[in-house]
Amino acid sequence: MIDDLRFAARIARKNPGTTLASFFALAVGIGSSTAIFSVVSSVMLRPLPVPDGDRLVRIVASDSRREDDDVSMADYLDWKHTAHSFSSMAVFRTLQETLSGQAIPERILTIETEWTLLPLLGVTPVRGRNFTPAANQPGASHEVILMWPFWQTHFGGKNVLGDRLLLDEQSYTIIAILPKSFTLLGRRDVLLPVSIDPGRQENKRGFHSYEVLARLAPRVSIKQANAELASLAAATARAFPQENKGVSAKAIDLRSSLSGEGIGASQKYLRPALLLLLAAVLCVLLIACGNVAHIHLVRAWSRRHEMAVRLALGATHGRLFRQLLGEGVLLSLAGAFSGLLLAAILVRLFRHLPINAVPRLEETSLDWRVLLFALTAGILSGIGFGLAPALRARSMDVNDVLKESTGRATASRAQARLRQLFVTLQTGLAVALLVECGLLINSFIKASQISPNFSTDHLLTLYLSLPPSRYNARDYVSAAARLDALLHRVQAAPGVVSAALASDLPLSGTAPGGGILFEGRELPKQFWSAPYVVSAEVSPEYFRTMQIALLAGRSFTDRDRFAKVVIINQTLAQRFFRTQSPIGQRVAIASDNPRWQEIVGVVADAPQGDIEDQVSPQLFFPLTVPLAPWVAVAVRLKGDPQHYVEPLRSQIAKGDRGVAVFLPRSMTEIMSKQLFWRRLQTWLVAVFALSALALASLGLYAVIAYSVGQRTREIGLRMALGVSAERVWRSILWHGIKPAIAGAAVGLLCGFAAAHLTARLLFATSAGDITSYLAAATLVLIVAALATFLPAWRAARIDPARALRHE
Repeated sequence: MIDDLRFAARIARKNPGTTLASFFALAVGIGSSTAIFSVVSSVMLRPLPVPDGDRLVRIVASDSRREDDDVSMADYLDWKHTAHSFSSMAVFRTLQETLSGQAIPERILTIETEWTLLPLLGVTPVRGRNFTPAANQPGASHEVILMWPFWQTHFGGKNVLGDRLLLDEQSYTIIAILPKSFTLLGRRDVLLPVSIDPGRQENKRGFHSYEVLARLAPRVSIKQANAELASLAAATARAFPQENKGVSAKAIDLRSSLSGEGIGASQKYLRPALLLLLAAVLCVLLIACGNVAHIHLVRAWSRRHEMAVRLALGATHGRLFRQLLGEGVLLSLAGAFSGLLLAAILVRLFRHLPINAVPRLEETSLDWRVLLFALTAGILSGIGFGLAPALRARSMDVNDVLKESTGRATASRAQARLRQLFVTLQTGLAVALLVECGLLINSFIKASQISPNFSTDHLLTLYLSLPPSRYNARDYVSAAARLDALLHRVQAAPGVVSAALASDLPLSGTAPGGGILFEGRELPKQFWSAPYVVSAEVSPEYFRTMQIALLAGRSFTDRDRFAKVVIINQTLAQRFFRTQSPIGQRVAIASDNPRWQEIVGVVADAPQGDIEDQVSPQLFFPLTVPLAPWVAVAVRLKGDPQHYVEPLRSQIAKGDRGVAVFLPRSMTEIMSKQLFWRRLQTWLVAVFALSALALASLGLYAVIAYSVGQRTREIGLRMALGVSAERVWRSILWHGIKPAIAGAAVGLLCGFAAAHLTARLLFATSAGDITSYLAAATLVLIVAALATFLPAWRAARIDPARALRHE
C-alpha cells in the first residue's frame, strides 16, 4: 500500500494541471459543505450540553389568535401539580432591568426563574449556591445569580458573593456564579427568582408571558406526555372558558425546539433554511466530484498502454485495481484536509455573523461529527473517482490495447455515454440550484420593496428605562410630568426635528393584544371569541414624527392624555367598518367592565413585527404612564442618527440620571436587520448556484475538448471528403448542447420539487414562478453553448492534411 501511495504521488506530480484542478474542486466542494454541515450539526444534531439532554422538552401553549407560544403561570402551576409525565418542571421568563449604582445606568437582560431550573438542566454554580424553594415565595429576600460573562465584564472575576446589586432600584444579594460553559439560555446577564404568586396580575390565567422546560419521567415518551397535556388543556379550557378557550399545550424536544421545529414564532424558518443550504452545498460537492471523476476517466484512458504493458509483464488485475483506487483516495483525502482548512475559516466567519435567530451559533466548531463528515466525503469521493478506472482496467484486453495505434484509438461508446451522463447530472444539479436561487432572489426583492408606510430616513429609535419609584401608575400625574420633561429635553436637543414617546414601536414585535368590542353591536358571549387586535400608547407627536399618514379624522393633542379617545389603523377600519366611517364610533378592549373610547382618527398601517408579516388591526391610545418599566422614543433628526446617540444620552441624563438609555438604533438599521437572514440565505444559495454553474460548465468544456481531441483524425477525414467547417462546427456544438438540454429538463423537475419542499421560505413568490425556471434554464444553456463554442471552433479549423498524418 505504501508503494501504491508513493506511486500515486509521483503520478500526481507528473500531471500538475489535472491534479491541481481536481484538488481545487474537491477543496471547494468539501470545504463549503463541511462548513454548512458544521452549522447544521451545531443547531440540529449536537446533543444539548446538559445531562440526559434528550429527555428535556419545552412545553408550549398555542392559541388560534396568537403566534406566540408562551404559557401563563396559572396554567403552568396546574400542569406541575397534576401532570405525571414529567419528573421535574421549571418556569422562567426573560426581562430587562436597569442596573444602577454605577456612573451610567445600564439596561441588562435578566431571567426570572424558578429554583428548579438549574437542577433541571444539571447546572451547578462554580461559586455559591442555587436559589432555595423559599426564594420563589411572595415576600422572599432578594437574591441574584450572575452569569459568567456578566461577572467577568462587570466585576473582573473578583469574589463578589454577598455583595449587593441594584436592579430597578431593588437591592439584591449576589449568591452564586454560573459556569462559563452554561450558554443554553443564550446571552443573559443575571438570574432572579420569579415570584410564584397567583395574586400578581402577570401570573393570572390568560397572561401568556412565561416559558416552561421539563424533564420527561422515566419510560415516558413525548407522545404520551402530549396526550396528557392535551387532556389537561382541554379540562382547563372547560373550567376557564373566558381565558383558556381554544388554548392547547404540547411538549417539544428541546433540541428540536431550538432549531425551530414545532413552534410558530420567530424560528419557524430556521430548520428548512439550514436544510436548503446543506442541500445546495452538497449539490456543489457532487458537481465537483463529477468533474474529478471525468478527469480520472480521461487519465485512465490515456494510461491504457501503461496498464497493458504492466499486465503483460505479470502484474495482476487486483494490483492495478488497488493502485487506481489508491490514487483516487489519496487525491480526495488531500482535498478533504484542504477543505477542512477552508471550513475552519468559514466557520469562524459564521460565528461572527449577527444572526440572533440561529441558536447555538457561537458553539459551531469542527467537532467529531464534522470531521467524520469531511473524512467520509473524502473517502467516498476517492472511491468513486478510482472505481470506474479500476473497473475499466479489470475488463481490459491486453492484446487489443497493445496492438492499437495511439492515433487511432478512441474512447468506447460506453465511456462517451458515461461522460455525457456526468454532464447531464451536473447540468441538472446546477439548474435546480439556479431555480431555487431565482425564487429566493425574487422573494428578497419583493420583501425589500415592502413599504412600512412611514419614512425610515433620519429616524432614530431608543428606549428609556423608567425607575419604578418615580414612574408608576399609582402617581400618574407626577410620573406624566416627569415623562413630559424627558420628552421636552429630547425635543430641545440640537438637530432634533421632532420626537415622540410610545409604549411600542413599529417592527419591534412587542405590541400587546386583546379582544375588541364595538358599541352598538352584539357583544360576544365569551371575551375569548372577540376579534383580536394589538394596541400601543403614543404621545401626540408620534404620527408626525414617524410620518405615518393620517387618513381620516384627527391626531391626538395634549388635551387627549386622559380623554377617552382612540385612533385606529387602516386594517382595523377596513375589516370592521367596511364602507361605514369609523370616526365617532366607540370601541373598547374586551373585559368585564369595558371602557368605551371614541375613534377620532384613522392612520395608515405600520408593521408591528416582522416586515413580511401581515399587519394586524391596531388601536392607538393616548400615552399616560407606560405599564412596562420602559418607554420607547422616536426621534426625527436632521442628519445621520448615529451621530446623535451620545448627545441625546447626555441630554436625557441631565434630566434624570436614573434613566438608562438602551437599544439606540436607526430605523434604517432595524429594517436592514429584518432582512438580514433572508439576504444572507439568498446570497449563500446564489454563491453555491453560481459555483455549481461554473463547475458544470468546466466539466462540459472538458468533455467536449477531450472528445474533439480524440476525434481529430475522424474530423480531418470528414473534412477531406468534403464536409464543410460550418457543418463540423454545428455538429460539435450540438454534441455539447444535447446533454445540457437533457440536464436542464432534469434540473427543472428537481427544482420544481425542491421549490415546493421549501415553499415556506418564499415571500410573495409562487413555487411555480415560471420566470425563475425559464431564467435558470436559459442561463445554463447559454453557458453550455459558450463552453462548447471554443472546442467546436477549434474543430472547425482543423487542417485535414495534418489530421490525417496525426498519430
